[in-house]
Amino acid sequence: MKLVYKLVDAKSVLNIRHQVLRKGRPLSTCHFLNDKSSSTYHIAAIYRGEAIGCVSLMQKTHDKIKDSKAYQLRGMAVLNKYQGKKIGKNLLEHAEEHLSSKQVKTIWCNVRIKAISFYKNNQYQQLGDEFNIPEVGPHVLMFKALA
Repeated sequence: MKLVYKLVDAKSVLNIRHQVLRKGRPLSTCHFLNDKSSSTYHIAAIYRGEAIGCVSLMQKTHDKIKDSKAYQLRGMAVLNKYQGKKIGKNLLEHAEEHLSSKQVKTIWCNVRIKAISFYKNNQYQQLGDEFNIPEVGPHVLMFKALA
């Protein structure tokens, strides 16, 4: 399976977010604040010309993360029929490499409970207790120091 990972615009990731993260909810719920900011990056996994996975990276501080230039990872998703093929892991690696090239030192994310092991397997650490995001469900805060 030959994939290309590349930077794309916000519009290119909406369909994947909708199908995987907001299924059954309005497409408008897939738009994130700062999607179109010049400091935001969207990376897509492209297979045969179609985006099948995505991740968004937004410069954002968090009161529990002591780095004023940290980035939040959001909207990490791979279409269901392509899950289990290490596409998510590769998206994460591309995201981390891209941020490292921009001298970003810390990446953090709000992780759904079912995805904790994925992030732990990729050297992310949990910070604090479980919390609820309304209309989405229980999450934990995780972060990783980038080289």
